[in-house]
Amino acid sequence: MINQISFIKEGEFIEKSGSPALRLVGDVTAANPTQIVRKGVITRADMLQDFLADKCLGEPLDYIRFAVESTFGDWLPIRYFARKAGLSDKDLIAYIDTLPVQPPRKDLYRKRLASPDTAYAKPSMRVAKTQKRILDGEAVHASDTKAVTEIGLAIQGLNHPLSVEIPRIRALLTECLSVVQKASKGGAGSATRRAIARLDELLFSNRSSSTENS
Repeated sequence: MINQISFIKEGEFIEKSGSPALRLVGDVTAANPTQIVRKGVITRADMLQDFLADKCLGEPLDYIRFAVESTFGDWLPIRYFARKAGLSDKDLIAYIDTLPVQPPRKDLYRKRLASPDTAYAKPSMRVAKTQKRILDGEAVHASDTKAVTEIGLAIQGLNHPLSVEIPRIRALLTECLSVVQKASKGGAGSATRRAIARLDELLFSNRSSSTENS
């Protein structure tokens, strides 16, 4: 039936003998407007932003493939997307072994996944003060790249179990990421990515609970 219908815009109706037509008045909308549109190509920004927003808008394995195949060992929240794909760390390592990348890159991810604290970095005395402010619930803002670097280092130094609300850390790292994306190259970007990877470790390593604080 649908193949026999010609859709004609209102105001442009031309009658032709023997041609069945359906005259549409108004707009045509999708039958399911709430359907989620999946991403195609995954980027580094997608991986970082989607993790911080707690939204997997693409196929989980596509994020993992991007991290392993298309970056040079960047610190990325790979465990989060593995869990979305139903993979444990052991399963994730087995999956990475199937990807067409050089052995040194596979070894890098094996080492990172072998410990729940690979992205951890002990904070200096100065950074420890920023970390304490975060843990105490004080207002900390990513006002510039220097502040972003200190925040990143402070989050890298967080221990398990977390004693701070997860949404607050996600929001702070989102603020840092926004500053980094507008800035020129520098240490702030590296500090932020590693901090995001540290949060990924704290939330989704094998020792972590799958339940986040609200």
